[in-house]
Amino acid sequence: MGPVTDAAPAAKLTKWIAASPQRVFEAWTTADQLTRWLSPGPDIPLAEAVADAHVGGTLRLVYLTPDAPHPEVVLGRYLEVSPFRRLVFTWAWQAPHSTFPVEHLGRDSTVTVDLLPIDGGTQVTLVHEGLPPGPMSARHAQGWTGALEQLSTFYVVA
Repeated sequence: MGPVTDAAPAAKLTKWIAASPQRVFEAWTTADQLTRWLSPGPDIPLAEAVADAHVGGTLRLVYLTPDAPHPEVVLGRYLEVSPFRRLVFTWAWQAPHSTFPVEHLGRDSTVTVDLLPIDGGTQVTLVHEGLPPGPMSARHAQGWTGALEQLSTFYVVA
Protein backbone atom coordinates (compact mmCIF):
# COMPACT_ATOMS: atom_id res chain seq x y z
CA MET A 1 0.00 0.00 0.00
CA GLY A 2 1.25 3.51 -0.71
CA PRO A 3 2.21 6.21 1.77
CA VAL A 4 -0.25 8.30 3.68
CA THR A 5 -0.50 11.63 1.83
CA ASP A 6 -0.75 15.22 3.01
CA ALA A 7 0.69 14.38 6.42
CA ALA A 8 3.13 16.42 8.47
CA PRO A 9 6.27 14.75 9.79
CA ALA A 10 5.61 12.66 12.86
CA ALA A 11 8.91 13.73 14.28
CA LYS A 12 12.09 15.63 13.66
CA LEU A 13 14.56 14.79 16.36
CA THR A 14 18.24 15.47 16.89
CA LYS A 15 20.44 13.65 19.40
CA TRP A 16 24.21 13.67 19.94
CA ILE A 17 25.67 10.18 20.41
CA ALA A 18 29.09 9.54 21.99
CA ALA A 19 30.26 7.27 19.17
CA SER A 20 31.65 7.60 15.66
CA PRO A 21 29.33 7.78 12.65
CA GLN A 22 30.60 4.31 11.66
CA ARG A 23 29.52 2.78 14.99
CA VAL A 24 26.17 4.59 14.95
CA PHE A 25 25.54 3.48 11.35
CA GLU A 26 26.31 -0.12 12.36
CA ALA A 27 23.84 0.18 15.25
CA TRP A 28 21.14 1.18 12.73
CA THR A 29 22.00 -1.53 10.19
CA THR A 30 22.97 -4.63 12.21
CA ALA A 31 20.09 -6.80 13.43
CA ASP A 32 21.69 -7.93 16.70
CA GLN A 33 22.51 -4.33 17.60
CA LEU A 34 19.01 -3.10 16.69
CA THR A 35 17.47 -5.55 19.17
CA ARG A 36 19.52 -3.97 21.94
CA TRP A 37 18.25 -0.39 21.54
CA LEU A 38 15.53 0.23 18.89
CA SER A 39 12.43 0.52 21.02
CA PRO A 40 10.60 3.32 22.81
CA GLY A 41 11.87 2.00 26.15
CA PRO A 42 12.93 -1.13 28.01
CA ASP A 43 9.30 -2.13 28.63
CA ILE A 44 8.73 -2.69 24.87
CA PRO A 45 11.51 -5.03 23.74
CA LEU A 46 12.44 -5.51 20.12
CA ALA A 47 12.40 -9.30 20.13
CA GLU A 48 13.49 -9.86 16.55
CA ALA A 49 15.08 -7.81 13.79
CA VAL A 50 16.04 -8.32 10.16
CA ALA A 51 18.11 -5.54 8.62
CA ASP A 52 19.24 -6.20 5.06
CA ALA A 53 20.72 -2.73 4.72
CA HIS A 54 21.15 -2.14 1.00
CA VAL A 55 18.90 -0.27 -1.43
CA GLY A 56 15.85 -2.49 -1.90
CA GLY A 57 16.73 -4.61 1.15
CA THR A 58 14.17 -5.40 3.82
CA LEU A 59 13.68 -4.28 7.39
CA ARG A 60 11.53 -6.37 9.75
CA LEU A 61 11.05 -5.56 13.43
CA VAL A 62 9.01 -7.57 15.92
CA TYR A 63 8.02 -5.82 19.17
CA LEU A 64 6.59 -7.39 22.32
CA THR A 65 4.27 -4.71 23.64
CA PRO A 66 2.92 -5.18 27.18
CA ASP A 67 -0.75 -6.12 27.21
CA ALA A 68 -0.82 -6.69 23.42
CA PRO A 69 -2.30 -10.08 22.58
CA HIS A 70 0.32 -10.68 19.86
CA PRO A 71 3.72 -9.40 18.69
CA GLU A 72 3.55 -6.16 16.71
CA VAL A 73 5.46 -6.04 13.44
CA VAL A 74 7.01 -3.26 11.35
CA LEU A 75 8.03 -3.96 7.76
CA GLY A 76 10.12 -1.67 5.61
CA ARG A 77 12.56 -1.47 2.77
CA TYR A 78 15.74 0.53 2.41
CA LEU A 79 15.48 3.40 -0.08
CA GLU A 80 18.92 4.97 0.49
CA VAL A 81 21.97 3.56 2.22
CA SER A 82 24.98 5.91 2.39
CA PRO A 83 27.43 4.30 4.83
CA PHE A 84 28.21 6.35 7.91
CA ARG A 85 26.11 9.31 6.62
CA ARG A 86 22.47 8.53 5.81
CA LEU A 87 19.73 5.91 5.86
CA VAL A 88 16.26 6.24 4.37
CA PHE A 89 13.76 3.44 4.82
CA THR A 90 10.04 2.84 4.77
CA TRP A 91 8.15 2.00 7.96
CA ALA A 92 4.78 0.26 8.00
CA TRP A 93 3.05 -1.29 11.01
CA GLN A 94 1.33 -4.53 10.06
CA ALA A 95 -2.04 -5.94 11.09
CA PRO A 96 -2.97 -6.93 13.65
CA HIS A 97 -1.92 -4.04 15.89
CA SER A 98 -3.29 -3.44 19.36
CA THR A 99 -3.80 0.33 19.11
CA PHE A 100 -3.29 1.80 15.64
CA PRO A 101 -6.34 2.28 13.39
CA VAL A 102 -6.69 -0.48 10.82
CA GLU A 103 -6.79 2.01 7.92
CA HIS A 104 -3.19 3.00 8.69
CA LEU A 105 -1.77 -0.50 9.01
CA GLY A 106 0.34 -1.66 6.09
CA ARG A 107 0.82 1.92 4.85
CA ASP A 108 4.36 3.12 4.25
CA SER A 109 5.78 6.13 6.00
CA THR A 110 9.41 7.20 5.55
CA VAL A 111 12.21 7.47 8.10
CA THR A 112 15.36 9.44 7.26
CA VAL A 113 18.39 9.19 9.55
CA ASP A 114 21.29 11.59 8.94
CA LEU A 115 24.63 11.15 10.73
CA LEU A 116 27.04 14.06 11.14
CA PRO A 117 30.38 13.85 12.97
CA ILE A 118 30.43 16.53 15.67
CA ASP A 119 32.57 17.03 18.76
CA GLY A 120 34.07 13.53 18.77
CA GLY A 121 30.68 11.87 18.37
CA THR A 122 27.74 11.82 15.99
CA GLN A 123 24.74 14.08 15.67
CA VAL A 124 21.80 11.93 14.65
CA THR A 125 18.92 13.74 12.95
CA LEU A 126 15.81 11.63 12.43
CA VAL A 127 12.75 12.68 10.44
CA HIS A 128 9.72 10.39 10.21
CA GLU A 129 7.30 11.56 7.51
CA GLY A 130 4.05 10.30 6.13
CA LEU A 131 2.06 9.54 9.26
CA PRO A 132 -1.31 11.20 9.71
CA PRO A 133 -1.34 14.08 12.20
CA GLY A 134 -2.72 13.36 15.63
CA PRO A 135 -2.22 10.45 17.99
CA MET A 136 -0.17 8.25 15.64
CA SER A 137 2.30 11.04 14.93
CA ALA A 138 2.56 11.91 18.61
CA ARG A 139 3.15 8.26 19.56
CA HIS A 140 5.86 7.88 16.94
CA ALA A 141 7.59 11.09 18.09
CA GLN A 142 7.54 9.75 21.65
CA GLY A 143 8.77 6.35 20.49
CA TRP A 144 11.66 7.78 18.49
CA THR A 145 12.63 10.02 21.41
CA GLY A 146 12.88 6.94 23.63
CA ALA A 147 14.75 4.96 20.99
CA LEU A 148 17.35 7.70 20.49
CA GLU A 149 17.80 7.90 24.25
CA GLN A 150 18.37 4.14 24.35
CA LEU A 151 20.84 4.47 21.44
CA SER A 152 22.80 7.08 23.39
CA THR A 153 23.06 4.78 26.42
CA PHE A 154 23.85 1.75 24.21
CA TYR A 155 27.38 3.14 23.77
CA VAL A 156 27.84 3.68 27.49
CA VAL A 157 27.38 -0.04 28.12
CA ALA A 158 28.42 -1.49 24.72
